[in-house]
Amino acid sequence: MESAAPTPRGSQPEAEPEAGGGVGGVGGPAIEQLSRAVNYRLPDLNLGSRELALNPKFTKMLLLLTEHLDRTGLSLTVKRDLEKASSELRNQKREWLSAEALLRVLDEMPMEHHVKRWESGSGHGDRQFFETLEKCLVLGRCCRRLDTRETVRGDGGPPLLDLRTHHLQELLPEPQQLQAMRQRLVPEVEKRLRERSFTVLCYYQPEYESNSEVLKTAKSGSMAGMFKADKQRLEEARDRNRGNQVTITNQTIAYLTILSRCFEMLRELIDKHRISSQPELDTQLQEYLRLKSRAMFVKLGLMKLELRHQLFNQDTVDAHNSIRALLLEELEGEQQSAESLRRTLSLYQMLGAEFEGLVSEYGHLRQLLENKKWALEEFSKSQS
Repeated sequence: MESAAPTPRGSQPEAEPEAGGGVGGVGGPAIEQLSRAVNYRLPDLNLGSRELALNPKFTKMLLLLTEHLDRTGLSLTVKRDLEKASSELRNQKREWLSAEALLRVLDEMPMEHHVKRWESGSGHGDRQFFETLEKCLVLGRCCRRLDTRETVRGDGGPPLLDLRTHHLQELLPEPQQLQAMRQRLVPEVEKRLRERSFTVLCYYQPEYESNSEVLKTAKSGSMAGMFKADKQRLEEARDRNRGNQVTITNQTIAYLTILSRCFEMLRELIDKHRISSQPELDTQLQEYLRLKSRAMFVKLGLMKLELRHQLFNQDTVDAHNSIRALLLEELEGEQQSAESLRRTLSLYQMLGAEFEGLVSEYGHLRQLLENKKWALEEFSKSQS
C-alpha cells in the first residue's frame, strides 16, 4: 500500500467522488465515469460497475493505484524487473537454442553417413571426414562431462577413472585431419541449416514452396521479423479478446439485472390483475358451461325428435302403436295363464309325494282305458 501514493488531481481525467459520499453523496454520472475508468485501466480484474458504484472510496483508491499498476494489475517496478529478467532469459534461451541446434546438426551428420554407407557406400575422403567429426564429438562430450563433474564436486578429489581433460585431448586426430575436417565442416553445416530454414519457411508460408533458392534465402533472413510481427498481432488479438470478454461479462450482468427486474414486474402484474380477477372469471366460466350443457341437452332432444320424424311417418307410428297394444294384451294373457299354472303347481307341491303316486296310477288307468276303448272300437268295426 505504500507504493499507492496519491497523485495530483490534475492528472486524473475522471471525476473524483467526494469523501464519505457513498452512492447517494455523489452524482450518478460521476460514479459511472469513475467505474468505467477503473474497468478500462484494470480490465483483467473484471470488476462490476454496480459494485464499484456502491463503494466510491474503494473505486477512487483503485483509480489512484492504476498510476502505479499496468493493465494486468502488476506493479510497474515489478513489471520492469520482470521484463528485464525475461529479456535476459530470452537471450540465454536464444544462445542455448543456437548451440543445441548446431550440436544436433553435428550429431545427425555421422548418423546419416553411416546409413548412406550401408546403402550405397562412400569414398575414402567422406569416411575420413565423418569419422574425424564423430571422434571429435565424442571427445567433446567426455570433456564437458569431466568439466561438469569437477565443477559440481569442487573438493579437489580424484576425477572419474583418473581422467583429465588433457588425457582426452591426446586422443584427438592428427592436425591435418582436423584442418581438413574444419574446412569441410562449415559448408556442410551451412547447407543443412539452410535446408532446415527452408523447411520451416515452407511450413510457415507454403506459397514459398516453388520459389527459387535465392528468394527462399532472402525470406529465411526475415523469418524472425515475421514471427515477431505475428506474435505481436497475436498479443493484440488476445488483448482485444480480453477486452471483449470484459465487455460481454458487463453486458451479461446488465442484461440479467434487467431481465430480473422484468420478471419481478411481470410477477407483480400477475398478482395484481390475474390472481385478483380469477374468482370472477371462474364464476363466469362456470355459468357459461352450465348454459352450454343445458343447450346441448335441448339440442339432443330436438335431434331425437327430428330423427324419429325422418324415419317414421304417421301411418307407421299408428301401426306400431296397434302392434304394441296387441303384444301388451297377449303378454298380459300369458302372464295370467302363467300365474294360474304357478298356483296349480304350488297346490301340487303342497300335496306331497302321495299325490304324485295317485297321479301316476290315474295316468296308468287312463292309458288302460284308452286301450280298452280302442280295442272295443276295433271289435265293433269287425262285427259290422
